[in-house]
This record gives sequence, C-alpha cells and structure tokens, in this order.
Amino acid sequence: MGDIRPSLDAPFRDFGVPATVTVPGGDPVAATVVFHGRPPELPPGGLAGGLARHDSVTRVVVRRAEVASLPTGTTIAIGARTWTVAYEDLPTTDDETVIAGVR
Repeated sequence: MGDIRPSLDAPFRDFGVPATVTVPGGDPVAATVVFHGRPPELPPGGLAGGLARHDSVTRVVVRRAEVASLPTGTTIAIGARTWTVAYEDLPTTDDETVIAGVR
C-alpha cells in the first residue's frame, strides 16, 4: 500500500514564509517556515475575547529537506525580525518536517 498521508506542499505554499535559518556553527540556509500556534504578531497575553496562550513560545515547522534539525540556539530571520529556537520538538512521524519552539 502506498503512502496515504496528504502532501505538505499546500500548507507550505499557502502559509509558508521565506526565512534564513542559521544553525549554531553553521552557514545561513534559505528555508520556508510555517508558524504553528500563536502567530508572531499576537501578543503573549493574547487578544481580548479569550484568545490567549499560556506561554511565550511559538512553534515553527520547517521541511527537513531544507533544514535537517533545529537545535537550541538556531536563529530564524524573517525580514527585520529574528526568532531563536528554545527547543526542538520530539521527532515528527512524517519524516518530512522538523518542529521547534521559538522566542
């Protein structure tokens, strides 16, 4: 039986943001980042009406083909804004993406 998982092309095309990812001790790499969780423009306290998060960490998803891992201290630059990886999530089951928490 073939792989029945949906393609990741659509989410990366529709929600992806061009970024420069620099792993500690490595060279900058162009990659597409998808923010998962609190969008970067949402303040840590959330918005009026009850939308809130309890932490100040935003999760990002990157294709493993572009960046093999996102160890702590990796920087992700998008325009004038730079996020720093606070932790890398547990391995994903899709083998195609890497997920990390950034601040």
